[in-house]
Amino acid sequence: MPIDQTMRGLALEIDASLDPASEAQPVLEYRFIDLASTQTILARIKGIPQPNGGGELAFETNAGGAAATQRMLIDSNGNVGIGTGNPAARLDVVGDAKFSGPLSVQGALRVEGVAQVDGDLSVTGKLTAASFAGDAAGLSNVTPADNSVANVKLARDAASLSKVTDGKMVISGGNVGVGTDNPEAKLDVAGDAKFKGPLEVLGTLTVSGSARVDTVGVGGNGQIGQIGIDDANGKNTIMIGGPQGAGRIGIGGNNSRGQVAIFDENTKFIINLGGAEGAARIGLGGNGSIGTIDVFDAASKHTIRIGSAQGPGRIGLGGNGSDGVIDVFDANSNQTIKINGKTGEVGVSNADCAEEFDVCETEQIEPGMVMVLGEEGKLVPSQKAYDKRVAGVVSGAGDYKPGIVLGKQQSNNTRQPIALLGKVYCKVDTQYGSIEVGDLLTTSCTPGHAMKAADPLKALGTVIGKALRPLAQGQGLIPILISLQ
Repeated sequence: MPIDQTMRGLALEIDASLDPASEAQPVLEYRFIDLASTQTILARIKGIPQPNGGGELAFETNAGGAAATQRMLIDSNGNVGIGTGNPAARLDVVGDAKFSGPLSVQGALRVEGVAQVDGDLSVTGKLTAASFAGDAAGLSNVTPADNSVANVKLARDAASLSKVTDGKMVISGGNVGVGTDNPEAKLDVAGDAKFKGPLEVLGTLTVSGSARVDTVGVGGNGQIGQIGIDDANGKNTIMIGGPQGAGRIGIGGNNSRGQVAIFDENTKFIINLGGAEGAARIGLGGNGSIGTIDVFDAASKHTIRIGSAQGPGRIGLGGNGSDGVIDVFDANSNQTIKINGKTGEVGVSNADCAEEFDVCETEQIEPGMVMVLGEEGKLVPSQKAYDKRVAGVVSGAGDYKPGIVLGKQQSNNTRQPIALLGKVYCKVDTQYGSIEVGDLLTTSCTPGHAMKAADPLKALGTVIGKALRPLAQGQGLIPILISLQ
């Protein structure tokens, strides 16, 4: 039914007819016809009933050809398709789309081609595109397939972040959760995490599973760095750093025995620090392996080896162009013993060589006393002159201490070190004659005291040693050179 044929050779026709398809559904059309060009349809709006009782509305235009082409369709579900006859969303555009003003989408927006946004874009749901043009600095909720947007930022609200990551990342109470809906820290990752660059944590880092990183910086900026490792029951068993002190690694505690175990390539246990075998224990070797501790100098020369293939129970010092030396110091850093590998010398700062003997418990024994053999094999203080049973002097009086003590052993008897060789302080009595340097000394009638050996014949077999300092009168301690004769 033509409506108008007067405007520039155009006409509007409204036609109700049957669809040529097999279903023979009625179609209502509004046609704009060019009367001057063989009735060519310039544009058409078609109302198309559907078998389910619904209807669609199609919009067609003619680009200068023989027939009009469908450009837009509103289907029975209310979806609008541009460039497609089967819209899958509220707005489904096949081809480029341009929005000159702000675009606000309350649901999801998916672009299968290139998305170029020059103005504001607000998407409540997820924005997905194969690629983005422009800097897209203001975009949020974006997942470009080709990483074309380098400076894109995620929306700051928790709902948008969850939509971007399909629920794999959430924000709750200022905490970010990856793989968890209830993050308990600023960053809470449930599952494996990989950091290719340095990882710096200014607060607390808790790892429930495995952690593998190339560089970890913990603490600093006024914070004490601390790495704690818990067992399956949540008890802290390993602590690196922490408030107890810098440069500290704590293993064990909380009812767990600390242990450091090192295995070879065949999983054989070769080094054990602590562990079930006992506290304060270091075990090396075993399980078919020889335990060895090697110490090298600055030139990587082997200078100390504890244990080796040459034999068990062996400590080697020196070699490889270096002289082995052992230095022993007291609590005040004074050297007391030196073993020189070059000269073979053993240097001891103290004075005499002594040996422990059982002594009589009923007598009060003091360092410097002259001792003789008793009837029961125990030593007793000397009590007579020129006693051939003389054994020596109790070591340790004055400034001279025993350098070497032989015969040290566990015993229920009272034992004292008796100087047999070297220098020792000795108690002497001059009532039997004044003592000069070099005088031979023997036992006297004063208990535990020596005297000058004035009678050479009686002195045979009873000499204790030689005086190293004179004493004119009285009793006292003088240094002597032990020389039993």
